[in-house]
Amino acid sequence: MKTKKLIELLNEADPTGEIECCVDNHDIYIVERLPAYWDGRLQVLIRDETSPWYNVTGAKITSRGDKIKLRTLSIDEAIWNDPELPVDLSECTDHGRLYAAAVDEYRQVARRGIEEVKEQVKEEGIPTDGEGPVPMKSMWKKAWEWLERKNA
Repeated sequence: MKTKKLIELLNEADPTGEIECCVDNHDIYIVERLPAYWDGRLQVLIRDETSPWYNVTGAKITSRGDKIKLRTLSIDEAIWNDPELPVDLSECTDHGRLYAAAVDEYRQVARRGIEEVKEQVKEEGIPTDGEGPVPMKSMWKKAWEWLERKNA
């Protein structure tokens, strides 16, 4: 779907622009422009725009041009970055206890995983600056700088 069509549909669904957007119930965390070949070839559905129903008439896979990628971040993924992340369940009218239990489980798993990684880093003698393994941080920093330059 082209950007202008997505914006048109979003404006049609929410003329105020105040409703939360999601992909598979996960928050959209990053919107980025990337080459079509980046992280796998772009898959595009060919549509019959005159049909109000199922309108897919074909498809193509391409590595040419650019794409807009919507990256999501789920609560369980965010908790891996910060096991103490506050999670507000006050508006969860149904199954609130189940969600609270799930969030607690995410926290426990994240804490265990973080401790395991710290132990592995220590055992393998991977250089660290106190926050994480230096090679991984350095790689992500360089990748982020490249992306910022490309999108400037």
